[in-house]
Amino acid sequence: LFEINAVHKFTNMIQHVRGAQAMWAATLLFYYFSCDKETEDRVYSTCSSFLQSNGTSKDPEVRLVTLYTLNNLMPCIDRQRVAETTMRIINAQFDVNAVQYDKTLSSTYLLILQNMSAFSNAHATLLSLDIILLLRQIASLAAKDQNAELGLSVVKMLHSFLQIPEQIVNIVTKEFIDVLILLLTIEEDEIRLQCLKVASILSCQTSPTLANLLLVDSKLIPSVSSLFINKNNSNIALVVCRDVAKFFLNVTMQQHSVANTLLIYESKVPEAMIQILRIVDRPKSAGRSLFTTTMNPNMAIAMAIKRLVMKALLNILSVKPMCVKLVELVAAPILKVLSEHHDIGAAQALFNITCVQECREQLVDQGVHLQMMDFLTGNTVAAVLKADTAAINAVKAVYLQILVQVASLKKCVLGLLEIDVIDKLRALIEVPAPVVPTHSSQKGYAAAMYNSNNNHPAVSLLAVDVTLMLLAIVAYASEELSQKDRSTIVTILKMACVKGSSTAVIENCSSVLKCISCKFCEYDYLHPVVKGILELSTSTISESDEVMDSLSTVLYNMTCRAENLPQMLQDAQYVNIMIRIMRKGKLEVQENIAHAMRTLCCEYRCTDILIKTDILSDLIVIALLRTSSEEIKKVCSEAFYNMFCHDKTRLQLLKGDLWWAVMRLCRQDSNEVRTISARALYNFSCDATTVEPLRKHHILSFIKDICTSGGEDFLSKCLSAAHNIIRQFGPDSSDTTVNSVAFEAHEVIASIHIGQEGLSRCTNLVSLRNAIVLLLKCSQNKVDGMVHEFINVEIVDVLNHSKSKWCGDKTCCLYVSRILFELSKSSIFTKANTLSDLDPVCYLLLKEFSSEVYENIAAAFLQFVVAENIVHSQILGTETWSKMLFDVLSNEPKAIAIRAAVNGDTSKLAHRGGGTIKTATY
Repeated sequence: LFEINAVHKFTNMIQHVRGAQAMWAATLLFYYFSCDKETEDRVYSTCSSFLQSNGTSKDPEVRLVTLYTLNNLMPCIDRQRVAETTMRIINAQFDVNAVQYDKTLSSTYLLILQNMSAFSNAHATLLSLDIILLLRQIASLAAKDQNAELGLSVVKMLHSFLQIPEQIVNIVTKEFIDVLILLLTIEEDEIRLQCLKVASILSCQTSPTLANLLLVDSKLIPSVSSLFINKNNSNIALVVCRDVAKFFLNVTMQQHSVANTLLIYESKVPEAMIQILRIVDRPKSAGRSLFTTTMNPNMAIAMAIKRLVMKALLNILSVKPMCVKLVELVAAPILKVLSEHHDIGAAQALFNITCVQECREQLVDQGVHLQMMDFLTGNTVAAVLKADTAAINAVKAVYLQILVQVASLKKCVLGLLEIDVIDKLRALIEVPAPVVPTHSSQKGYAAAMYNSNNNHPAVSLLAVDVTLMLLAIVAYASEELSQKDRSTIVTILKMACVKGSSTAVIENCSSVLKCISCKFCEYDYLHPVVKGILELSTSTISESDEVMDSLSTVLYNMTCRAENLPQMLQDAQYVNIMIRIMRKGKLEVQENIAHAMRTLCCEYRCTDILIKTDILSDLIVIALLRTSSEEIKKVCSEAFYNMFCHDKTRLQLLKGDLWWAVMRLCRQDSNEVRTISARALYNFSCDATTVEPLRKHHILSFIKDICTSGGEDFLSKCLSAAHNIIRQFGPDSSDTTVNSVAFEAHEVIASIHIGQEGLSRCTNLVSLRNAIVLLLKCSQNKVDGMVHEFINVEIVDVLNHSKSKWCGDKTCCLYVSRILFELSKSSIFTKANTLSDLDPVCYLLLKEFSSEVYENIAAAFLQFVVAENIVHSQILGTETWSKMLFDVLSNEPKAIAIRAAVNGDTSKLAHRGGGTIKTATY
């Protein structure tokens, strides 16, 4: 017929056909043509207009056969037009009531719709013609009548629309999901399985639009949850539970924001997952398999369900607020899964809960810490995981992390100590194990706690977690540890610090050692661990601030035990390490090491090491240049002070850089640092062997420069040092063991300035006396420029202004009178000053009876009279002369003694400079 072009002729004839029988015959004719698979395109191009007109026929049989014809022609090249024509006919004639009561009609419609949805390039056409609304009506009817066959056909069509993943976002709408929700109400396992497959496909998509549709705009998630909540769920098959668990896992995997996870929580997903676990755990008589008639559940499916549920819970619990809300609901089921299967997902979920402080106490009250310890030390993990070493150690690592978290509660640590937790941790780290992926930081709540990036050699797998657990123990229960516990902890640290240990292990070990060294710092125990940490990697120490901080504290604590010092100074290792750490460390690290070095410098061996290994210069540079901390400078100055205390090396240090360091420290703004350095100067001045090198360093000139600033304590020390130097060592030194060398002019001049500064600023009587004696010694050293310097510092005015501070002391009065007498021997002095200038001071000196004071004042006046030819009126005008005259002419015993003193030694006064008045040695 095609070959003779009869089909086109039939088409032309049909235009003139009238009558029902003729139309029916033509309809059947084209139906038979459509049954040939090879001529679909030619048939449709010939009869498309006829089929469109037949779609509006009043004869239901004609319309039905037309739909069959169009169904047969769907594979043709114009299938979009075929689908459009078919949908228009069905939409125009669809009657839900007719479908409900006419099974032939309903099956016809569904078969045709299902066939059309199988062609993905027709989906757009079908959706544009509201096929979803049509399916919703059918789904509503199926749900109402619990018609499984009808519902299954609809869900298969929904599944067909998801063939191309890229188009899912454009295809799926709220109406699409509403159809799925209606079908879930049909209590038939096969329909539920198919619906959950569709739901799983939707939940796998990463589109934010689709995710928002699932979570916010639709009720799909609550509908799935409702299958297990407030209903009799005893008849739900395990395979349905498995697919629901997959759906929940997909939904929770992509929703880590607090808002989205809260929506999942409000959809009762956690409650539904707990119900799933209860279904899986029912006795064998309560469970059934979908595809068998036996009552025994498939154990493999049950295991898979539990793992899926645990992973979904892990994702939900990766959001902190969820841990607080769900801890009471999920803790017991998680622990049950752990005790039966030691599932890594369950362990990680529990770990996320323990990361929240508010949840820990409740878990400890349930005995979680004791259960974790049992899991770690018992044989159940190996038995369940069947000697899978990687899996065993991975789950044990999480158990240890859980213990670390709950160990922030003191009652947890105390409970663990009662069951010998430290010995058990030692047993864990003694067992060699291959490397498995490491865990991420405990500070986060990320669902994925494990990664595969581990390049460390095969060392003890659990070393990181064991040392972290030890850190928690020593941090929260340090006082409760016995000496045996502390020694065992140090032993564990020694075992952990081996070649190939990760940076995390080193940091943990150093932190544990830092805490434990406060109570337990025996060298024999701590030295191997410290040495191990130091030898692991030089780069680790230089880069890790945490390691440096911890080691600095450990080293300081070790030096606090006197028995450790000789052992630490057997060689230069510890001194070298301390200087290196101090050079690169932060402020707190430098301070710790400075304190440790101060203690070590009490030992001669330390000073000897510093000199011989040339490390001293580094310490000096750190103290003076590398730190701006006043405390560190103070401690370093104390360390230098301790170094100078050793007789064997003192002179060598004075001749080297350390003297320069002391000079720099004396010029610091810190009063404490200056005072310590001044005390060192004073000590040097007391030793005959050190004064000579100090004089070569122009010590008195240096003291003159620094004494003008600083507090009175500092000035007092400077005065004492200068006083000792000029009193003990000089041409008239009383120390016969010293080869006295006369003081040079610059030394005397510097001493005059030091004494003048002391008189002006000091208030302490001892310091004032030292200043006056210093000036007296200077006045007795006849060097060039001495008198001029006294005049330059205006010594008479200085004495006059400071008289209120020293006039009450007889010794000070005596020495001041000697100073005036010594200076009056010089014509330079008598020309620069007048008797009127001296009068206030001299008059004050005469108030207290002293024959020697009278003698000195009278001699000084005589020197002025002889040298300057002073007339009587000038002498009589002074209060001093009137006082002396009155006392001499008086008949009182005091006057008699004065006359005897003066008359008995008049030979000294016969001419200027005729002799020196004797002075007592101070």
